[in-house]
Amino acid sequence: MLRPDCRSFGGLRALLTQSPIPGQGQQQRQRAQLQRRHRDCSSRARTVTAASSMRQDASAASAAPRMGEDEYFERWHSIWEGGLQRGERFDLGHSSPSLQHLLGSKQLDVVGQRVLVPGCGRGYDVATFAVAGATRSVGLEISEIAVREANAYLDEALGGGAGGSSPRVAAAVHPGNFFTWSPSDDGGPFDVGYDYTFGCAMHPTHRMDWAAAWARLLRPGGTLVTLLFPVDPAADPQHGPPYPVSEQLYRGLLQPAGFKLESMDKVQPEHSAAARAGREWLGVWRRC
Repeated sequence: MLRPDCRSFGGLRALLTQSPIPGQGQQQRQRAQLQRRHRDCSSRARTVTAASSMRQDASAASAAPRMGEDEYFERWHSIWEGGLQRGERFDLGHSSPSLQHLLGSKQLDVVGQRVLVPGCGRGYDVATFAVAGATRSVGLEISEIAVREANAYLDEALGGGAGGSSPRVAAAVHPGNFFTWSPSDDGGPFDVGYDYTFGCAMHPTHRMDWAAAWARLLRPGGTLVTLLFPVDPAADPQHGPPYPVSEQLYRGLLQPAGFKLESMDKVQPEHSAAARAGREWLGVWRRC
């Protein structure tokens, strides 16, 4: 509770302008004491306000009903069963321009690396990593229809896999639950992970499991590339998918899971799909 003599700057000024105290040195000491008292009270007030805000946030999070995995997975099965076409909804029809720029500029070098792309959809990014020189580029999808569509796209884009050095040999999309899938099913932990329109697809009650799964699937020293979308502070955080995300959200999830942020930059409009321009940020993390 705030002391009655320092509830406002006005109150403090009133105290400081009371009848003179004999002795200039004593007056200065009295003024300094009152100023310190005001700063202490202001600090306590800010602490109480911050703590109250944190309690409200925690209360809201705990009040949100947890979505069951079956319900979550069924949502995506139904989208693919409905005949999702290239370029519809979350399907861009190609890799993000931001990923293409990241690889083309060698800011991210995947030559000789093993790459994991969960929620890969039709596999555009899986193909992109294979062409960029990954020795293994693996996509995960929970829908068998998506897996079939993705592997058909890989055959089309990478030439069907003739020859041991073909990018098609390096690329594959598997059916699997990201939360429980074991990297030993495809050679052990991965060197690089790529997360785009996947973290934002997680129901908010699954986010801590999402971060823990990334920590489990990447080797120590490995790289996680997160292309954040949609970054929209005005959006309802409980409305999705895609659920709005932010740098602060990803920090709060990934750092406790064992990741160090190496860079976080707003994506330039020319490196975003037109419909997503201005709402994307690119984060690069190191698995500790």
